[in-house]
Amino acid sequence: PDISTMTFLFTGDIEDAAMQFILKNGALSQNDIIKVPHHGSRSSLDADFLKRVFPRVAVFSAGKRNRYGHPHPRALAAYKGIGAAIYRTDQDGAVTVTVSPGGLNLKTFRESRLHKVQLSRLFGGEEISNIQKVFETPPDPY
Repeated sequence: PDISTMTFLFTGDIEDAAMQFILKNGALSQNDIIKVPHHGSRSSLDADFLKRVFPRVAVFSAGKRNRYGHPHPRALAAYKGIGAAIYRTDQDGAVTVTVSPGGLNLKTFRESRLHKVQLSRLFGGEEISNIQKVFETPPDPY
């Protein structure tokens, strides 16, 4: 994709009233990546807003085992229903997005974490994966 036209929407904790205001008064359009409103709560799910934004990637920022149950199953289903790739900080850890002339690179903490290996499987798939992660060169951000 052309990085000069990529769009990102960082919604913070907006809920229904703010989404309605933005829909009525803003120049909201399709976005490549959205930080899902209010941790993916049920009160921040609006079908018209979602249709207008129509993201390719949806990042749900929520703490693991949070007392509010975020993200809400309906919010997850709505974003999955439009075909957005789903990333959740409660399951994936930190989500890092790097944009460079080569395009968009999205990586999660879980993907970069080393994994335990069994000695009987030394230099098997997990160990090779760990070695690659240690020596992996991060993408050039410029």
